[in-house]
Formats: sequence, C-alpha cells, structure tokens
Amino acid sequence: AEPHVPDFPGMQQFAGRVLHTCEYKCGEEFAGEKVLVVGCGNSGMEVSLDLCRHGAKPSMVVRNTVVHVLPKEMLGVSTFGIAMALLKWLPVQLVDRFILAAARLTLGNTSRLGLRRPKTGPIELKNLTGRTPVLDVGTLDHIKSGKIKGGRSSEGGDEGRGQARGRQGGAAVRRNNTGDGLQEQRAVLAQGWRGCLHKRRHAQNPFP
Repeated sequence: AEPHVPDFPGMQQFAGRVLHTCEYKCGEEFAGEKVLVVGCGNSGMEVSLDLCRHGAKPSMVVRNTVVHVLPKEMLGVSTFGIAMALLKWLPVQLVDRFILAAARLTLGNTSRLGLRRPKTGPIELKNLTGRTPVLDVGTLDHIKSGKIKGGRSSEGGDEGRGQARGRQGGAAVRRNNTGDGLQEQRAVLAQGWRGCLHKRRHAQNPFP
C-alpha cells in the first residue's frame, strides 16, 4: 500500500510544509504552530490530539462529516473486544444498537460537533463498505473545548454547513461561524493508504 496524497485546489501555492501521516513522528516539532489536519479518521484524530498535547494549534478539516465515532473502551474493556464477543451470540444489527447506545452515553451527541452518524450501524457499515469506525482516544473532548478546531472542506457538499473552509491567497484558511480566520503554517494529510490489502480484511475485523 502507498500513502494516499490527494491533490487539493491551492495546495501547490500553500507556503507551509505538507506531509502525510506516515511521515509524522511527534507533535513536539510543531509546538506553537498552527497545523491543518486533513481527515478525521483514526489517524487524523490521533494526530490532532498529539499536536494539541504538544502545544500546537491544530485545525481539522474533512470532506465527509458522516462518520461513526465510538469510544475506544467501555468500562475499561475495548469496544472491539465487546463487539467481537457479542457477535458470537447476537445479530450484527443488535450489536450495533448496543454499541451506539453506549457511544451516546459516553461521547454524547457527536452531530453537535459536526460529525453526523450514518444511518447504517458501524459494524454493518464496515462489513458492507469497508468504512472503519473512528475510535475516540480523547480527541472529542479537545474538540468540545475548542482546543482542536473543526471544519468542512469547500468540496464537501452540503454537510457541516455550520463550519466551512475556504482558500485565501493559496493558503489554507479555516473560517468558523463568527468569520474568524486561522492561517495554518503546516498541513498533515490523514488520508489513509492507497491499496487493496485492507479490502480483504473487511469481513474479518469490524474495527482496526
């Protein structure tokens, strides 16, 4: 598999450094900088949290704001382990309902953060399309507090209208509801990998 590096409008004019998550080592080198994180999958969430913990100012932007975000653990037990155990006795739809109910109790309503849940449950969606649910490692708390900014790319359709993204002078600029701008100095692409190996694992593992 190879790193997926999409070509975004204005990226050639972006003055800051652009790197893929495979090149990302530690947020320490970004301390004090404004960093754009493209993608809100597991990699994007983890990178944003690490940047925040090391004193950087991350802004996360996504094209698709319809995503399942689940707690990494439930009562000290991994969500993956609970799901696998329940699937031995219950149909996938019932397991999805249980997991989503627990997620609402622990994480709250993620749609208030601009992350709307798909109509299909997380495990069933993984089996059907290969889309992996995002396991929260503490990033949502930082998004709620405003330490990690969020937004939607200008190519992202009608979803997430409360927050938008634009391009100004070729550089990435985040605009929130009040119209404030934040110009990033570097960008981290959390767009996953290009390849077919992960498709073979869809039916085997509901989570990463």
